Amino acid sequence: MGRPGESDVGSRRNAVSLVRSLGTPQRFSVIAAVLVLTYLLGMAAVVLTPPGSHLAAWWPAAGAGVVAVLCARKQRWAVSALVGLVTMGSNYAAGRPLSLSIAFGIANACEALVVGAIVSHGAGAPALARMSDVARLLIAT
Repeated sequence: MGRPGESDVGSRRNAVSLVRSLGTPQRFSVIAAVLVLTYLLGMAAVVLTPPGSHLAAWWPAAGAGVVAVLCARKQRWAVSALVGLVTMGSNYAAGRPLSLSIAFGIANACEALVVGAIVSHGAGAPALARMSDVARLLIAT
């Protein structure tokens, strides 16, 4: 037997695993809500861009996009595409040129898919239960 609590590491639940265990309509509703949050955070980041700069100093929408991808089960590529569309829309609605908005949308979609795959070991459920999981998160980000 290992250290205390070691045997139940795999059984610990997190918010993403709870969402992934929901039925399809409920899971899609949560993903849709996270995508709305991604849009709002994207708009806020563009609006709060420092004067004279063309890039946001922070992009919390990327983190929300990754959460949306992690909540999906087998449809991660589709949710990643939605993250790209939402990011593109928030950039464009906040006043960025269409070409730049499209580029940011593609970049954010790819980022969400890659980070989601690394954090969750490919198609598995994501967890931050072990130091190796935290290391994988740091590498992904």
